[in-house]
Amino acid sequence: MEHGDDFSVLGDNLAEANDEILDPIYCTDPGKETGNLSCSSSADFCYLCSYMDSTLSMNDLDLNSHIRVLLEEGKELPAIVRAVLDIYNNELRDNCVDDQGNAAPEWKASSVTRHLLHNNPDIFVSYTESVLQHLIVRQSQNVVDRTTKRVNHTERKALLESIDALAKWKQRCKPARSKRPATAMD
Repeated sequence: MEHGDDFSVLGDNLAEANDEILDPIYCTDPGKETGNLSCSSSADFCYLCSYMDSTLSMNDLDLNSHIRVLLEEGKELPAIVRAVLDIYNNELRDNCVDDQGNAAPEWKASSVTRHLLHNNPDIFVSYTESVLQHLIVRQSQNVVDRTTKRVNHTERKALLESIDALAKWKQRCKPARSKRPATAMD
C-alpha cells in the first residue's frame, strides 16, 4: 500500500489505534440502520433530493445555479446553507410536500449541509480547505510558548505538517491544465 500523501492511511491508523471493531464508514446495505452521513440515511426532508432531480422540480427557480454562484463568489458553507434556506423558505416551501404527504415541510440547516457536503464535490473541496485553514490558524497560535516565549518544536512540526497537507490537498484538487490548442503555422 502506498502512503505517499498520508491521506490513504487514516482508516488504517484509526482502526489500529482503537484496536476495536468499527462500523463501516459507508454502508450500502439498505436493510441496515447505518451511520452514513448522507441524505439517503436520514429521515430529514431534503428539498434537493426530493425535488431537484424529479419532474416535481420548480422549473422557474434553479437552486443549484444559486449554489454554484455562491461557491464561485467564495462563500463558505454556512453562508451557502443560510442562503439556500432563505430561498427555500421564501420561494419554494409552500409548494412542497414531503414523503409522508406533509405540506410545506421544514428543511433543516443540518439537512442542507449534509446534502451539499455529500453531493457537491466542489463544496466538499471548499469545506476541506476551510478545515485545513482553520487547523493551521489554531496551530499557529500555539507555536510560541506564552510563558517562555520560545518556539515549541512539537507544535511547530505539527503546524508545518498541516501546511504541507493543505498544499498537497490544493495540488491534488487543482484542475488539470488544458493543453493549448494547436494552431496552423502557414
